[in-house]
Amino acid sequence: MELQALVHEVANNACQNSCDLPEIVESDITSYPAFLLIQALLGICNFFCNTLLFITILLKKKRNRMDRFLGGYAIGSSLLGLGYCTEYVKPLIIGDSKRMVYPITCILTSPNVILYALGDNLTSLSILLMSINSFVAITFTNVSLNARRCLDRAVALYVLFTVVDATWCWISALTKSDHEISIMCDYLECVSEAYVIYHLFCVSFLGTISIMMYVLALSMLMRRKSNCSGIRAIQIRREATVMKQVLFIVLVTFLFLNLPNLLELLSMLHSLNDLISDNFWIIQHIGFSFAAVYRISSDPGLREPDGICDVIMNRSKKSRVLNELTLLQKRDVLEKLRTGKMSMREVASEYGIALSTVSNIRKNEAQILSQLDGSSPKSRRRRMRKTVNAEVNELMFQFFVRCRTKLIPITGQLLQTKAVDIARRMGINDFHASSGWLESFTRRHNIKFRTISGEAAAVEPSVIDEPSANIHECTEGTADEIVEALLSKSNAKEVSSEEGEGPLDEKLTYSEAITMIRKLQRYSFQEHPDIAPTLLQIESKLEVMEAEKRIRRSCQNSIFDY
Repeated sequence: MELQALVHEVANNACQNSCDLPEIVESDITSYPAFLLIQALLGICNFFCNTLLFITILLKKKRNRMDRFLGGYAIGSSLLGLGYCTEYVKPLIIGDSKRMVYPITCILTSPNVILYALGDNLTSLSILLMSINSFVAITFTNVSLNARRCLDRAVALYVLFTVVDATWCWISALTKSDHEISIMCDYLECVSEAYVIYHLFCVSFLGTISIMMYVLALSMLMRRKSNCSGIRAIQIRREATVMKQVLFIVLVTFLFLNLPNLLELLSMLHSLNDLISDNFWIIQHIGFSFAAVYRISSDPGLREPDGICDVIMNRSKKSRVLNELTLLQKRDVLEKLRTGKMSMREVASEYGIALSTVSNIRKNEAQILSQLDGSSPKSRRRRMRKTVNAEVNELMFQFFVRCRTKLIPITGQLLQTKAVDIARRMGINDFHASSGWLESFTRRHNIKFRTISGEAAAVEPSVIDEPSANIHECTEGTADEIVEALLSKSNAKEVSSEEGEGPLDEKLTYSEAITMIRKLQRYSFQEHPDIAPTLLQIESKLEVMEAEKRIRRSCQNSIFDY
C-alpha cells in the first residue's frame, strides 16, 4: 500500500509539472534578450515590407478591385508586425519587473492588443474579399454582377468588423478592472475570455471560408479555361494571371494567421496544449514579409516607367540616345545571323544596340519579314506599331467582317457603340470609342463607309416611315417567343388586312421569313443597333428550324443526300 501511494504521488507530481510546462517555457524565453530582439526585428521587417507593398499599390497608375483588397491586406499585416514588435520590445525596456497594473492601463500603454485586433480583422477580411472577387470574376452570371457591385462597397465591411472588434476589446478590458495583471500585458490577460473566443472564431472562420472559396474558384478556372472562347477566354486568362499572383498570399495568410487562431481556439475550448500555435506565431512574420516581397516583385506595375523602384531609388529621368533600326536594317540583322557571319554580340556592337534587342529581333523574325512584304513604305518604319486596345480592335474587326459577309450596312456610330459594349464586357471600363479611335480603326483596316449596291431597295419605304416604337414592340421577348409568334401567324387560315381585302391563303415559308428578318436587320443596324442581337438570334433559330424541316422531309421521301 505504501508503494502504491508513492507511485500515485510521483504520477501527480509529473502531471503537475507537465501541465505547468508552457508557463515555465514562457518564463525561460522572456529571460533571453537575444530571442526578444530577434522577434522584434521580425515584426519590424513585416511592418516595413507590407508598408512598401501598400505604397506600391498607391503608386500604380491603374488600380482594380483586387488591388484595393490587397491594400487592405497590406495595412492589416503591417499592423500585426507593429504589434508584434511592441510586444517583444517592452520586456527589453522594462526588464524583469514584478509591478502589477490594471488591464485598461495595458490597453492604453501597450498598443499591441489593439493592433492585433485591428490587424487580424483587416488581413482576414481582405483575404476573404479576394477569394470572393476571384470566384465571381469567372462565373459570368447576374448574381456575380450584383456581387461585384457589393464588392465595390466593401469599405463598409472593413469599418464594421474592425470597429466592432476593437470596441469589444476595450469593453472586455474595462470589465476586468477588478483584478491586476503583470505589467508585461499579456494579450490573454488583458481581455476577457468571451472576447478572445469571439475574436479567434471570427478570424478562423473567415480564413476557412476564404481558402475553400479560393480552391473552388481555381477548380472552376481550370474547367472554364478549356471551354470558353472569345471575350470570356480573354477574361479567364486575365483572371488566371491575377489569381496566380494572389494564391501565395492566400496560402501564407491561412497557414500563419488563420490556422494558428483555429488551433488556439481549439486549445481554449478543449483545454489542450497551445505550444503548436505558439510555434506558428514565432514564424508568422517571416511568412508575411516574404509574401509582401514576392507580391512586389511579381507586380507588373514595377516594369512601368516611373514605378515604385524609380520613386524609392530617386532615379532621375536621364535622356538616352535611342538607336532604333528600320525594318530593312532588321532584315539585314536577320540575314547576318542566319548566315552565321557574325555573332549576336558582334551585331549588337556594329549597330549600336543592346544584346537583348538583337535577341528580340531574332525572336520576331516572322513578323518582321511579313511587314516587309509588298512595295509599301513600311520598310522605312522603325517600329511595328501596337495599338493600346489590341484585343478590342481585333474583336471589332471580326464583328465588322461578319456584318459585311451578310451585306449588313455599317456606320461609324454602330462601330463606336459596339466597341464600347465589347470593352465593357472585357472589363475595360476606361475605354472610350472616340472619333479619334474610329478614324484610326478605319484607316488601319482600310474601311470606307460607302453605299452597298441595292441597299436603298433592300428596305420597304413603309418600314422606314413606321415609328421607331413599332420596332421595339416587334422585338420584345426572347428569340424563341418571337419565332413561335411568327410561325403561329403564318399558319393562320385567314389574315385580315387594313384595306379590307379577303383572307390570304398563302403561307410564309422559312426562307421568306429569314429574308424578312435579314431586311429588318439592315434597318436595325442603321437606326436601332440595340435590337440587332435579338434579330440575329431569330435568324439563327429560323435557319435551324428550316434545316430540321428539310431533314424530316428527306427522311420521309427516303432521300439521304441532303
